[in-house]
Parts: sequence; C-alpha cells; structure tokens
Amino acid sequence: MKDSLIKAYIRGHFDGDGSIGYSYLKRKTKEAVPIGNIAIVSTKSFIINLIKYINDNIKIKMGFKLHSNKTHAYATLGGSLNILKFMDWLYYDATIYLQRKFAKYDEFKSIYIQYKNSLLNNRKIVQLSLNNDYIQTFDNKEIASKVLNLHPLSIYNVCTGRAKTAGKFIFCFKRNYNN
Repeated sequence: MKDSLIKAYIRGHFDGDGSIGYSYLKRKTKEAVPIGNIAIVSTKSFIINLIKYINDNIKIKMGFKLHSNKTHAYATLGGSLNILKFMDWLYYDATIYLQRKFAKYDEFKSIYIQYKNSLLNNRKIVQLSLNNDYIQTFDNKEIASKVLNLHPLSIYNVCTGRAKTAGKFIFCFKRNYNN
C-alpha cells in the first residue's frame, strides 16, 4: 500500500471497528480530569502491524489485548495527550470520515483543552522573596506577570520546579505554599 494511503486506511478501519470515549477521574480536592480511551478491533495480524506502524511513525505506544477467540485483538490507547496526538494525526487534512467519531474526538479535545487552560490560568500564585518570605498572592500567573512585568512562562516554570527564580523572586502555586 502507498504511504499516502495508510492514514486513510487506518481512519477507515477506526471508523468501522474503532471506538473513542472519555470519562472523568474525580479527585477529592481538585477538578475532575477528563480521561480518554481508544480501542480498535481487528484480526490479530492487522492489530500487530497497526501497533508497529503507530509506534514507529507517530511515536505513540499502543496497547495490545488478545480477544477471547484468539484470532482477533484490540489495539488500545489511553492517556489524553496520546489520544489527542493520535486523533490529530488521523484527522489532519482528512475530508472523508465518519462524522459521529470525529465529533466525539472534537468534543474530547475541547473538554481537555478547557481543562488544561483552567489548570494553567486559574491557579493562585504565591510570590516569595529570595529568603522565602511571603510577599503577595495573585489569582493566576497572567496577573502576576502583568503586575511584576515578568513573562508568565517564567513564573510558571518556577512554580513547577523547572526554574529556581524569576525576576529575583520565588513563586509557587498557593496549594503548595506552606506558610
């Protein structure tokens, strides 16, 4: 099969014998996390080749589960970022696809992006001196960046431990602050 047709073939197979779904992982003190899953069922040999192709070309590790009849198998994929990477690849520049499955992917993508944006933009940020003395709390990194004239990513990198300081200050998420 021509390389240019492989993605369309996989998409057609997914439309016919695949599924995409999501649920929410509820946590006591945090916002519920959208968790997605994908499964494709086919013959054992097709699934083995599909997994190899996806692993080699898209760099996503798909799972394998043998069907009870031993001749068929499932390719499975979990992890929101893996699912979005796979589905973005699958539907990029596509003109022919099953609308119902595309709509489910699009719905999951919107929900996941909204969730990530709420995490990144709505976390309270605590500003500390280099001696770890409390200075003030901001509603989010964007407000802190405007007030302090610092890039929001610099503040975020300190909060996540990727950097030690930004603008001669220490920052942390309020939930991690022990006064």
